[in-house]
Amino acid sequence: GDLYAKQGDTTGALEHYRESALAGPGNDKQKKRSYLTIAAIYYDMPDYINAKAYYDSVLTFSAVDDEDYEELRQKSASLSRLVDCIRTVELEDSVQLLASLGRDELYRRIDDMIEKERQMQEAQLQRQREEQLDRQYADEVMAESRSGQQNTGGSSDWYFYNENARSLGYAEFRVRWGNRRLEDHWQRSNKSTVGFDQEETAGEVPGEAGNQMETSLSYDRSSRQNYLKDIPMTDSALEESHSRIERALYEMGLIYKDDLKDKGNAGEAFRELVSRYPQSEYAVSAWYNLYAMAREDDNLAMQDYYKNLIITRYPETMYAKVLENPSYVVELEEKRNRELAYYEETYHFYTAGNYAEVISRSAHALSNFSEADLMPMFAYLGVLARGRDGNRAVFRSELQELIARYQGSEVADDAKRLVARLDVESPLYAVEEQKVLAGKNYVWDEDERHYFIFIVDRKTNNSQLIFNIINFNLDNYDQLNLEIKTQETGKQASIVRVGPFRNLAAAGEYMERVRSSAEVTKDLQEGVTIVPAVISATNFAALMKDQSPDLYLKFFNENFSLNR
Repeated sequence: GDLYAKQGDTTGALEHYRESALAGPGNDKQKKRSYLTIAAIYYDMPDYINAKAYYDSVLTFSAVDDEDYEELRQKSASLSRLVDCIRTVELEDSVQLLASLGRDELYRRIDDMIEKERQMQEAQLQRQREEQLDRQYADEVMAESRSGQQNTGGSSDWYFYNENARSLGYAEFRVRWGNRRLEDHWQRSNKSTVGFDQEETAGEVPGEAGNQMETSLSYDRSSRQNYLKDIPMTDSALEESHSRIERALYEMGLIYKDDLKDKGNAGEAFRELVSRYPQSEYAVSAWYNLYAMAREDDNLAMQDYYKNLIITRYPETMYAKVLENPSYVVELEEKRNRELAYYEETYHFYTAGNYAEVISRSAHALSNFSEADLMPMFAYLGVLARGRDGNRAVFRSELQELIARYQGSEVADDAKRLVARLDVESPLYAVEEQKVLAGKNYVWDEDERHYFIFIVDRKTNNSQLIFNIINFNLDNYDQLNLEIKTQETGKQASIVRVGPFRNLAAAGEYMERVRSSAEVTKDLQEGVTIVPAVISATNFAALMKDQSPDLYLKFFNENFSLNR
């Protein structure tokens, strides 16, 4: 391998390094050296997919206390993440292409893929048969050789000692019979009807019936569903597919740039991202990374181009402000320290019981400060200070507003625990407040455009449910051209929306049909909670705003039965 490499023959070098890696069982040190050499060649090409595979092999022959182990582990991890990103982009591009096809063409392509998969399985099975036959043949030769030596005294005239005769007989056998296992009635292709006294059926073609049987068992058109479930057939699924591509392209750029120090591929990944998704949330960061690489290369022209582009298109971002004012980060840190000190003083007033001062300082901070992670903390101190007046109804209401405004923050989680404690002490008030709040947020209008919705556990993969709904609609409501979308709401639930329907009555009739059909909810994960309901367009917008499906369900359950 080294000799070929010195001559510049990479193909020959790789071939011999592979032979080296496979030779010499037990010589792990040499195997590691061979695999590492192959990995380095692919890495330098660069061919990162093959490099990743061989670095994985290097790690299997490495010990944790090896001097280079941590470096190899980190490189393998980076390549693994890169390969995942590359495959994500390839997969999502492929399924998006399939989603754009008409149903007949889509099914034809899926059937082609199923057939190719069947052929690959058949080819793999054939290889396994050949390997088994070769092993059986070798075992037979060894057994006959030992027997021949005993019976003939080692005469070289015996058939199995004659290499030419043996090879010719072996080839002739395979031409006539194909690959057959060493077993009773090996000459028959279908052994299920063979008795001990039966002869081979006249006209039977060796191997034909067996192959037909395997084909019929392997080729099952119902497996279309396995392909269809990954194809983005709805607008929301297509949007999620594009989001996965955006994220993968961005991560590819970062891995190329920071981990692999490959600026060429990093630039390609970032430019593809901003070209395909100019409005992406990652766009400004991608442009800034391109600027940073141009600065490292002392490319003044490209530096100015990327700098002006960021400042012009994204003037309010941190990137633009840093590019306009190199001291911006220092000034920002100083400002944050001042606001943090102000919060610590306000908290001291709270612990000292000076609640009036806390309320005043909290209001001032919320109006004049800008540090985002401090705002929930100032607001919470203000609510706690006002809650000291003893009015639990107002206190609970302010806590609920705080939770809605700062969803996902530690402050909101702490406020939820406090509300739960208040509800244990005054449960009737909590129920009545929920009803009042639902009445404020939602309106009942039977004539407005409506949707059917499933409220589903967030942890559930909605692909199977959407697939079932599509089939249900094709069978029962094909003429309505109903759209299916999924949207997340709150931390615990997502919504699968079907519609629109012209009014409440039409949506309600659809809901009853869905409820009575086992087709829609079949094949879903065990323990999954899905709640059906109907909702007007106005109420759906309100639900997306307050992100509380439980609150809407209280409104729906109370009003739907009363108005039917």
